[in-house]
Amino acid sequence: MTYLLYPDEPHDFRRAENWGSLFAIAERFFHDHLGGRYEPIGDDLRGSSLEVRAGAELIPGLLLAMGQKPSSAPK
Repeated sequence: MTYLLYPDEPHDFRRAENWGSLFAIAERFFHDHLGGRYEPIGDDLRGSSLEVRAGAELIPGLLLAMGQKPSSAPK
């Protein structure tokens, strides 16, 4: 399970940067589970208030986009 938190948002999203980061992460998730094409996350997280509370390693490319090194520990 991956838990994404946007602490500056109420029940719905209001900031475009937060929407963009959510869509980038969701696009990769859907690719992994449904197939189809996707674009790498890249700098889509820039300006968002995203906090990943759990499961960042489950979304390929998310740790790298967040500026963190992926763990080499086995899954």
